[in-house]
Amino acid sequence: MITASELRIGNYVYSDKENAPTPIKINRKIMQYLCKNNDFHLLEPIPLTEEILLKCGFKRLRYDMGAFAYLKDGMFDIVFYGDAIPFIEINEIRKDLKHLHKLQNLYFELTNEELKIEL
Repeated sequence: MITASELRIGNYVYSDKENAPTPIKINRKIMQYLCKNNDFHLLEPIPLTEEILLKCGFKRLRYDMGAFAYLKDGMFDIVFYGDAIPFIEINEIRKDLKHLHKLQNLYFELTNEELKIEL
């Protein structure tokens, strides 16, 4: 479940309307509605997958011992090991990245720019 403190305007999440998840981009109007009605339970995070990374402009960097690494702008190196949770390492600090909105928030925090996504 997503909490209010995890979301920013511009984040992509699934809206589960009648059990048909639809990706939506959080805007000011949606955020105001969610906060006013405390309806964050209606949202589901979008799992971070290879397909999503490619739609965010990441490029496959290497394939090594069952691992796929993806690079963006020479700065981000996200690693997948089979079915394990993808992670990023920055200065020997490892951070698991399960969901797209978490990647968006981290990217913004580090670059002060929005992550461009073609969903």
